[in-house]
Amino acid sequence: MNVGALGEIALRFDPHEGSFSVWYFDHRMPVAPQRYGELLRVIVTTAEATDTAAGKRLLALAARYPGLRRPTRDEAPSFKAALAGDAEAHAVIARGLDAYRAGPGRTAQTHLLHLLLESLPLCWVQNQGLMNFLTLGFNLLYLLLLFD
Repeated sequence: MNVGALGEIALRFDPHEGSFSVWYFDHRMPVAPQRYGELLRVIVTTAEATDTAAGKRLLALAARYPGLRRPTRDEAPSFKAALAGDAEAHAVIARGLDAYRAGPGRTAQTHLLHLLLESLPLCWVQNQGLMNFLTLGFNLLYLLLLFD
């Protein structure tokens, strides 16, 4: 695998669910809502939307759930609903996801994606079956050290 293949790993936003997931081809790895605040701050900054109404709403939503354990399991559905319900914010998110688009010559973006990948669990449930995967972040780090 070469650095060009890193572009096959992508952070995506589902506007209907109000959720973020990392995708590798057809494998979906949900991102914990506790990471959404950090993601939103980076996304709004990258989209240069800190002074727009939608950007301010996203930053206010992120600020509503400070700390490593927020939103809680009980709070997460309302956080996702707020994201899903703000169509204007979806455009900001779409632009800002560029901050996590890894690839050749995109060292900062590759690093941000790597940090996110390190936070994903070693295994997750998908399609009613347990799928075990090594943390992609470690594989990405290995590739960065080899080819960057």
